[in-house]
Amino acid sequence: VMQHPVTTEYDEARHQVEETLYAVTGVGLPVLWFWPNVDAGSDGTSKGIRVFREQVDPPDFHLFRNMFPEDFLRLLCGATAIVGNSSVAIRECSYLGVPAVNIGSRQQGRERGQNVIDVEHDRVAIAAAIRAHMSRGRAPKDLLYGDGQAGARIADCLATVPLTIEKRLTYYWHPRSRRIGTAASRPSATTTPRSRARRSRTAICAVRPPSSSSRTGIATDTPPRRMPAASAVWCSSIRG
Repeated sequence: VMQHPVTTEYDEARHQVEETLYAVTGVGLPVLWFWPNVDAGSDGTSKGIRVFREQVDPPDFHLFRNMFPEDFLRLLCGATAIVGNSSVAIRECSYLGVPAVNIGSRQQGRERGQNVIDVEHDRVAIAAAIRAHMSRGRAPKDLLYGDGQAGARIADCLATVPLTIEKRLTYYWHPRSRRIGTAASRPSATTTPRSRARRSRTAICAVRPPSSSSRTGIATDTPPRRMPAASAVWCSSIRG
């Protein structure tokens, strides 16, 4: 089980995790539960797990905070199903054919493979989905998120494409937003050859180097002024 809090539903985190806790411990299978992440609402999720463990203390219920990736992969491949709202159930498990019960809205908008059953935060619906997977068995491998050969394709591309170490940036001044931008985000406009040549020699900068009376190094917002391109490099480093 991998269930994280939903940041837009943080006040419901404890109730949501309790529904899952009672559902998975009622189907008669060993439960391996992974601790939630630290998103907003994690306090409620963690408290719900702790209280359930102390009050109910079900058999074959095991908690994990972390696990080596190789061990986690072996666990997934041998699991009857993965339950919760983690993206691993949607992406990796679709390729592995691991049955998944996806709970709630956290993965809303992601494409699903044939291995996924979507349910709400309701213990009856969650338990029914788990039992449905138990009766069906493994799901067929789905290549929705790739066939596992992306690394080889990327390596082949990098081995044949001409590479360069040159980095070109053109800084300019946004008169409306009063910000420094780059050519990639510059609004399209008709320019003359003379204006293009002028921009290549100079850059517009909106920060003032600290004077002798102000050595704090804090960039201040001042009216734009033209300065040599070499000075613009200093400006861009100050602005990050």
